Parts: sequence; structure tokens; C-alpha cells
Amino acid sequence: MASRSARHRYCRCGTQLAADNSGRQCAPCERASRDKLIAPPEVPAEFWQTEQFRDAFAAQHIGWIARAYRTHYYYHHAAYGPGGISQDLLGQWLGLAQPQVSRIETGAPVRDLDTLTYWVRVLRIPAELLWFRLPGETRELVVAEPAADPQTLAPLNAGIAERSTFGFLLNEPATGGHASGRDAATATGCDTVNPLSCRSLLIHGLTVVTLPASGLNNAASAITSASISPAADSSSFRLMLSQPPTTSWAAAIYDTVLNPTDAARRAVLEWDADPDGKSDDICGIRRSVDTATWASLSADYAELARLLPRLIGQVEAVSMQARESDQLAVLRLLSDVYSVAGWTLIKADSPDGAWIAAERAVQVAERADDVIRVAAATRCLAEVHMRAGNLQQATRTALLAAVHLDTAPAANRRTTLCLRGAALLSASAAAARRGDSREAHAALKAASACAIQLNEDCIDLGTVFGPTNVAIHRVAVAVELGDAREAARHVPTVNLGQMPKALTERRARFLIDVARSHMGLKDYTAALDALLQAERIAPDELHQHRLTHEVVPQLLSHGQCTADQADLRALADRCSLLH
Repeated sequence: MASRSARHRYCRCGTQLAADNSGRQCAPCERASRDKLIAPPEVPAEFWQTEQFRDAFAAQHIGWIARAYRTHYYYHHAAYGPGGISQDLLGQWLGLAQPQVSRIETGAPVRDLDTLTYWVRVLRIPAELLWFRLPGETRELVVAEPAADPQTLAPLNAGIAERSTFGFLLNEPATGGHASGRDAATATGCDTVNPLSCRSLLIHGLTVVTLPASGLNNAASAITSASISPAADSSSFRLMLSQPPTTSWAAAIYDTVLNPTDAARRAVLEWDADPDGKSDDICGIRRSVDTATWASLSADYAELARLLPRLIGQVEAVSMQARESDQLAVLRLLSDVYSVAGWTLIKADSPDGAWIAAERAVQVAERADDVIRVAAATRCLAEVHMRAGNLQQATRTALLAAVHLDTAPAANRRTTLCLRGAALLSASAAAARRGDSREAHAALKAASACAIQLNEDCIDLGTVFGPTNVAIHRVAVAVELGDAREAARHVPTVNLGQMPKALTERRARFLIDVARSHMGLKDYTAALDALLQAERIAPDELHQHRLTHEVVPQLLSHGQCTADQADLRALADRCSLLH
């Protein structure tokens, strides 16, 4: 008797499914289903021509525009279901949690230009519909007629500069004015505040993690009436998403951090084009993240420029497709890769990009309920503050990272000591830069206690800490406090041989401080020798570091006092300081 013929199966698009296809979709439909979760879809020009959009643009309310975008029946119904695009999915594209999307859609209009620019780029909103100019635009603005209720309007004006740039990511209130008590809690969303923010509210007040690296003082007055001793005027630093990093090698990393969905899309396209070379397994990506971490510790900027843009896209793409059982591992991957990106952009003198990367690392670590990684990323945020010149906030944020480790599991004692000690060293360095000798030495002493308990130099989550690093910071703190003689006294106590040879970044950075101490003692030949030694260990670190670009010009001005002017000028040329 002849066997009964197999029953044919079809995709909903009408394509007959192959016999070995156990799913319900053909390959093109499966790709389309996956792609719609990675980034917003392409839409035609007429998509934006609805009554709901017209009201939203007239009101200059990006939240209303987002809601009109999500719920657009004609274009989104078939792909995303009757409800259109969910707030969860929109938040995924924008790097926000669902409650944050909800607050932006229903709250007061967002006034910050950088935030608006970011949303416009992600959602691909046509520039001619906007009430503000995008970076680089010169067109005349055409503002739509306002909605009936003038109270709903939020025109861009000089008040834009008074909003901290990424407050919308950190639950800042949308309006100005003072708030206290229960009002402040409501304004910042404390009913749903994350564990890190909640802990910081209890320990350090509202300003520690809710204030980004710009507009600190004005943002503080908008959040709480608690008095803050400002470290610097709020106008001293402004995050500008339109401004690329000062070093060209980091441009691709910066762009990827700003537009991770584009990077994820590229990763998926690569996998589709070469299924045999597909590298979306979590173990393989973990090895790549570890490689990037070591490239950061060894100051291999060329390798970081090659690895990070593609790696961020791969991790983002994998996070959107991961099974429930893999979610924790993927969240840790995300936190780690954004931490590396944050530290890298700090080195590239791009505190705005570093802030975004470090904040994402914190948020993802919180989702993973990983206090160790939250602390590590929070320390990165402290370094962003330090690079931006917000030294009081840098100290407080570094101390927050140390305090947060109180909740770390006892089984992670070694890692906890490593991260706490490193955070205390960051706090010490920030205090020294603002001339607070007492606080700098107190934090340094606390870090030394952690090093004594560790009794070895160790590396964990890209963090280097131990007795040698404490000795290095004794030199650095003395230099920052302007005591060159004290710094020179501590130099012989540093035994770089105790550190792994691969940690070239730390070695070179120490030698830059040695050169600075010699400069303070007017020993210019010794200063040049220290810089040349640092160059042999980590040329990229020496050539790119901002302190090198301060010390070498000073040496050039004292060129007649150095033993070898030819070596000095050659070094200056390699650092691109002669042009």
C-alpha cells in the first residue's frame, strides 16, 4: 500500500514551507519578524500626514509624536498587531524602560534639544516637520499652529540649556522649579525608582545618580530644594550629541553607542549574508567581550576601534532574540560591553558618549540584579564626571559605587574588595583634583585597607586593583595636590613588576604622573625620560592622553633645559603637537 503523501504546510504569506522547516514562517518572513524588533520600520512620507501627528507637532510634544507613531493603525496593525507598537518595544529601540516611555508620552513636553534629536534620529522623523533645527541644519523653521490649549505647548527657548541633557533617562522632572518631600519623590518617579537610585536617595540624596554630567546645579534645583555645594558652574560642561569625540579613532564607537539599533541591524544582516559564519552564540560573544576588555587594559585603541562597533551590534542583536534561560548571561554581556565602551570613550575625551555607555551599563546591570556590575558601571560614571570637571559629583558617585557593594554576595568577596578599592581610588583622585587634601587622603587610606585585605593585584570586570595600584595613586594624588616633592618620594615605592605585563595602560599612566612630578621639581630631562619610557610601554596611551598634551608643550617651552631636544621634538611630533 502506498504511503500517504506528506501534508504541505504554508507560511501566512502563501509560500510553501520546506520539509525541514519546523517553524511556521518562511525564511524571508522570519527575518522580517526578527527585524521589526531590532529597529523602527521604514515608513513612507504619507505616514506622518495624520490628524494625530499634526496635533502632536503643533504642540511640540515628542511624547505625543511617539504615541501617534506607535498606534498608527494603517501601517503598524499588520506587523505588530491591533495595538500597534508597544511601549516596551519603543523603549527597547530608544534604550528606555516602559514606565519612562509612558511618562514621556503623558507628561510635560521634553525640552532638551539633544534628547529630541536622539528620538528624531531613532524614529526617522522627517526634519521638515520639526519645530527645531537638527545639528548642522540651516533651514528656516516653520512652526505649526498651536493646539487649542496653550498650556500644552513647550516651545524651545533659552531654557533648553537649563535642562540636564539625559535627565529623561534618569527620571528627572520635566519642568523647572523647586520640589521637596513627596513632590520631589513624585517628580522623579520614586514610586518605581530602581534599586541603585533608591539606595542613593537614602544615602546621598537625590543628586547623585539622577544628575548627568552636565547642568548639575540647575538640574539639582529642579529636583530638590536640598542645598548642594556646587563643584563647578553648570555652564562649564554641556553634553552635545552632535559633537564627535576629539580623537578620530573613536568616532565609530561613539556613533554606535548613540545608535545601537543600527549596529544591531548590521549584525543581523551579516548573519543573514553568511549563515555559516554566524557568531551569535553567547559563549563566542563572551570571548569577544573579554578580548575587548583586555584591549582596553592594554591601551590597544586600534583593536578597540575595530572590535567595539561590531561587538555592540552583535550583543544588542542577541539580546533581542535570546531565550528566557539565556537572559541573565546576555544582560551581563550588555553591561560589560557598554562598560568597556564607556571607559574607551573617556580615553577618547568624549564624556558625553562615555556617559551614555556607562548609564546603559548601569541600567542593564540593574535589570540583571547584578550589584557587582552596577557598582563597576557606577564607578565609570564617576570617571565621566571627573573628565568633565565635575569633581564634587565625581567623588560622591565613586563613593556611591563603594557603598553599593555593601549588598554584594559574600561569595564575591574578592571581586567586591577589588571594585570597592578601585572606587575609593577614584574618589581620592577626584578629591585631590579639587584640592581637598583631607578627603583625598581619607579615601586613599580606605582603599589601602582594601588592598591589604586582598594582598595581591587583581583584575575583575575590567577593574585593576591591589597594593601596586594604591602605591601608584599615592603618586597621582600628590601630583594633583601640587606636592611634587611628596610625589617623587612615593615613586620608588611603586613596583610595576608586580602587575601583569599586559596592563600597559596602568604602567604608562603611572609614568605620565612620574613625568609630572619631575616637571614640578624642574627636572625636565627626567620628565622627558619618563615620557619616553611610557611611550615604549603603551604608545597609544602616551600619544592620546590629555596629560601628555599638557606636559609635552611645557617641556617644549623649557626645551633648552632638556638634554636632548631632538628626542623631545620627535616625541611632540608623534603626539601631533607640532602642528
